[in-house]
Amino acid sequence: MKIRKVHEINKSIVLVIILISISVFADAQKTSNLIIFSKNEDLFKVTLNGIEQNIIPLSIVKMNDLQSVSYEMKIIFENTTYNSIENNIFTKTGYETTYIIKNQRNGQKELRWYNDTILPQKEIVKIEKEKENKDTEKNKKVYKMPGYSGPIGCSHPMSDANFRVAKNTVLKTDFESKKLIIAKQIVTSNCLTANQVKHLAGSFDFEDTKIRLAKFAYKKTYDVGNYFIVFDVFEFYDSILELNNYIEELNK
Repeated sequence: MKIRKVHEINKSIVLVIILISISVFADAQKTSNLIIFSKNEDLFKVTLNGIEQNIIPLSIVKMNDLQSVSYEMKIIFENTTYNSIENNIFTKTGYETTYIIKNQRNGQKELRWYNDTILPQKEIVKIEKEKENKDTEKNKKVYKMPGYSGPIGCSHPMSDANFRVAKNTVLKTDFESKKLIIAKQIVTSNCLTANQVKHLAGSFDFEDTKIRLAKFAYKKTYDVGNYFIVFDVFEFYDSILELNNYIEELNK
């Protein structure tokens, strides 16, 4: 009797696991991804149903885990000579849908469907993404900063032109807290030089915010051996000590 009960319990457990797996997979298939990119690398922002999807203008915007199959979409270009694009856009459940922004004959922009790709399971996505990242790093030219031979924290810093665009986005923002959110997004998505970190931190008004940004950016800085440059942005010696102690703790 005991053996029979054990078998029945095991069967129940297996059934529950199967049902949970089916439920998780089904939930994954209820969402969709959307990619919009500019063929000519124009920078733009996207809103879906009035909600801004990217704070910083980009040439490619990816939106994951969308729940609906249709959205009211608006594309606003950084270059104001281009008219905004307003469309009802459609996605397919379980697919990643890609749209491309192309030039019209009149010099304006238009949005065209590009392709649909079936979304694989989460683990497959993770494995493929890791492989893609390794291949990208392998094929990417190794950057060497002139005159610098010290330790590096990331592989390829932002170009000066891209950094100016990013920094101006921070400067145009009204509130210190929102500035920090945008700056952290810039740091997370890019590799910076110590000098760029200094100028980005200099966009803030308060000493405390400058320190928070400087700490956050350390691991995403190419020439970490030059990080003493960032000290110039602080008004108080205590701030320099706090950042220096933080770096020493990280490097232990």
